[in-house]
Amino acid sequence: MDYRTLKISDSDYKSIYGNEVYSFFMTDRSGGKDNSVLLYIDGIKEFDDILRPLKHANTDLYLSIEVMDKGLTFMLFGKDISQHISYFKDELESIVVYRDQEIDIPDVNRILNIMKTGMVGEGVAGSVIASAIGHAGSSLIKKFKQTQTKKSQGNIYELRFNTKSGEKHTIRICCEYEWGRQINKLFDELFSSNLSKDDPKERCFITTVCYEDPNSLQVQSFINFRDQNLNRFYLGNLFIRFYYKVSPKLSSFIYQKPFIKKTIKQVILDPIYYLIK
Repeated sequence: MDYRTLKISDSDYKSIYGNEVYSFFMTDRSGGKDNSVLLYIDGIKEFDDILRPLKHANTDLYLSIEVMDKGLTFMLFGKDISQHISYFKDELESIVVYRDQEIDIPDVNRILNIMKTGMVGEGVAGSVIASAIGHAGSSLIKKFKQTQTKKSQGNIYELRFNTKSGEKHTIRICCEYEWGRQINKLFDELFSSNLSKDDPKERCFITTVCYEDPNSLQVQSFINFRDQNLNRFYLGNLFIRFYYKVSPKLSSFIYQKPFIKKTIKQVILDPIYYLIK
């Protein structure tokens, strides 16, 4: 029996896939409305049937990945529509990330003008999974609002499955630049995917040069401040994005100028460190 798209009760679902471990249901409110952080690209026929000829970014739908003890469930849902597809966890062969890619995202300004969905960025109950609809027809296109998109930079992820029936499926999803580091770490923690390894966004270039040790207490304090404070706000994300555009070249210049390095450390970084530690 193919359990991947079967409409089953919540108790039967748990008996097949186990209890929920983590829910990748993340929303970004920086534009004044909850928008899905994870965006579906392609690879799931049932989702493509719902969206065609649009892209996920052209809609007000949300993407969630429910990680269970023994499975993963991808959910595409909104106010009046929900569709899911499930895989066993041991069918996931690998996760590959392509960084700094051009992706389509919802145009927030456009959304604010034309959308009033009433959706709330809370968790997804098991009842939503149990009531997921079957294959979608063209009439379902009217059950979500269409929006404009714009281009942005971000990460594209390929989740590669080898099913128990011998079929190979590749599902592609994406997220914007500022969410990539967090998504990488979650995938690493849940699936040992090592996406964070050699990720330049893991580094703190200028502080590392000035304190001469990436594992120093000062460098780690700046990294923690970035992740726990700056990363939570829109302006903070803009600053992080700007920092990683200019800091690699700037840090190389500072490294070759001992006096400038010492001055930046004592006049700028040390006072900030005592404020944030």
